[in-house]
Amino acid sequence: MKPSLKLNLVFLILAYYTNIDATIMKEASIEKMTKASDLIIIGKVESINCIWVENGKMIHTFVTISIESLVKGVSDKKNIVVEIPGGTVGEITAMAMGEAKFFSQEKVILFLRKNRIIPSKTYFVVGLCQGKFRINPNDIDNRNVLVRNLEGITIIEKKGSFIPRYLDELINEIKKFS
Repeated sequence: MKPSLKLNLVFLILAYYTNIDATIMKEASIEKMTKASDLIIIGKVESINCIWVENGKMIHTFVTISIESLVKGVSDKKNIVVEIPGGTVGEITAMAMGEAKFFSQEKVILFLRKNRIIPSKTYFVVGLCQGKFRINPNDIDNRNVLVRNLEGITIIEKKGSFIPRYLDELINEIKKFS
């Protein structure tokens, strides 16, 4: 049997018996996310609203973030709205695997790009959930610890990129590329 045929057969068997509930994507480095971002902000989640869009065909979540500081970009707004495909309206839930998940009053740093598909005033998270870090205060050394939830994605081609553990490290890394 040819090696390529064996490989295809193994892949088919694995695909059949494996439950894959993830978006498969390349690792998004801080450099790539910084360059792809129109805005990088530190802020707090103020509200989360899920609504039907596209004439009732899809559910999207709209997350209002109060801007505490701008790391990259310019905005004269105090709040911005991040648009996420998926959400829950009533008893119906639509899921987009790998999208960033938000929680009320959560403090975050976000890599954002303007919604250019449908002219609006919303932003998308760059790199899906890779472009969102939750910020947790650390009382021990007064440094803000970053937490990244990569649930829903499978990363291929990991390059061992710098993954910051503290907010000040991430800001310094962003400044190198903006």
